[in-house]
Amino acid sequence: MIGNLLASPLLASAFTDEEISVIRVKLTVLAQSSFASYAANHPQPSAEDKSELFKALLYSLSLDPSAPQTFRPLLVELPEVRLENAQYELRRKAECAARLCSGMLRLFPLPSQSANRTLKSIQSALKNYDPVFFAHRLNADYAYPLTSSMPEKQGIDLALEYLIRFGAELSVIRAFAPHRAAALLDGWRPDWRTADVNLLSPLVGNALALTLLSRDPRRLHISGADREALHALLALKNKEQLERSLLFVFPDTAKALSLDDPDEVVLIMNAAKSLATLVFHACQCGSLDAVFPSFSLPQRETLTSCWTD
Repeated sequence: MIGNLLASPLLASAFTDEEISVIRVKLTVLAQSSFASYAANHPQPSAEDKSELFKALLYSLSLDPSAPQTFRPLLVELPEVRLENAQYELRRKAECAARLCSGMLRLFPLPSQSANRTLKSIQSALKNYDPVFFAHRLNADYAYPLTSSMPEKQGIDLALEYLIRFGAELSVIRAFAPHRAAALLDGWRPDWRTADVNLLSPLVGNALALTLLSRDPRRLHISGADREALHALLALKNKEQLERSLLFVFPDTAKALSLDDPDEVVLIMNAAKSLATLVFHACQCGSLDAVFPSFSLPQRETLTSCWTD
């Protein structure tokens, strides 16, 4: 494994033969130590186990074969000390992720089974996380979709980045009164409580639209007359003009929602950009009904019912 790794043309072009030899020796020492420690409690580890242990070693040390500079610290640092420090940092990240997850479970204001299942899955995976032998693995179900694509990471880094992004979205969702948010989501799609859908987009979409109409974005409700007014205001604009219009008002939307954290403000800005495309295509079809939903009658169950299981 180490031989194949270090035979990479990228690494060969970044280091001298002597440096490659030093890196090989240090990686071999760490890999042998890891294999021996694992075998002490797991007799006769399989070839797959050894492969996974080596992947964990590379992950723990932040060694990326496509980025040769990540191997350079091995030339000047004691490998055992570097690995020990890396595993300490992984434990610290896991503790941080656990605190975030616990807090978000308490604070999520809407009965989304998808969000609940995702956070509990991450919480369970963190309890079983092994930063020593399988640091690159954290088997969680990321069912709740974020407004941005999943980060290209793995292990605890993926969980932590997901929770940070999810936390920013949660802060924006909490800027709306829960009963108003639930009424809007009922009008948007009645199965939102059980479906794997993002809840932020429809809320921010209506908030931006109300700001365009010089109305309070916190109220969320958009009537049929409001949609007609929005259609008259927006229908003749091209996609670039729509984006400029929405980007012009997004700071006012964020201010009205008392959002000043940079991550939260960026979410509103990105929502404005995405909304421009939706509005453009909807106007071509002649109706904004699917873009800006109205309130629907509330469900009988309480807003926190699915968070008590």
